[in-house]
Amino acid sequence: MEHHRRAGATPRWLSLAGLLLALWGPPALASGRPSSAADSPEGHPHVIFGPKVTVVELCDDRGHPHETMVGPGFFFAALLEHGELEVEASVKTMFADHEIAVPVELVVKKLFHPAPWVHPFIGAGGSLVIADVNEPGKDGAAPDHQLLVVGGLATVAGIDFWLTHEVGLALEADFNVLGGHGLLFELGGSVSLLYGF
Repeated sequence: MEHHRRAGATPRWLSLAGLLLALWGPPALASGRPSSAADSPEGHPHVIFGPKVTVVELCDDRGHPHETMVGPGFFFAALLEHGELEVEASVKTMFADHEIAVPVELVVKKLFHPAPWVHPFIGAGGSLVIADVNEPGKDGAAPDHQLLVVGGLATVAGIDFWLTHEVGLALEADFNVLGGHGLLFELGGSVSLLYGF
């Protein structure tokens, strides 16, 4: 019985080792430099840009879901303080059943460097949203058309995964608080492609 347990444990250890090599190996090979040099934030681009896709759930001031919005966007970011801070500007076009919104955000992020190719981050900044709302009319009335402009606080948390020193993938969670026409909360996430130089 003990022999079978030991024999069964070996493949699990090999699988774990293979998984670690698969995750750690490509970025190390892509760096083309010793690991000590790759650990430095200076080894990565100082200007980053790319497309992103975002999904958010709008909630009212009581936390009740209002609507779900999905849309594409684009961001541009610059690294400061030797790669410790990042300033990012983004613009998105979000779509819902009766609404089109264009959020513009400026966020400052604090980057962490636990590994050469993994950079978790947290950040905060401002958000300005221009929304074109077309609510259907009731009892045959004409549709209610409104152009709204709201602003507020934007907060983010996520991880940048660098596949090479110039190309990566970012996963981000967003929580925004907007005011101007009542209090609104946005809770969502986005996936971005990273291109740097």
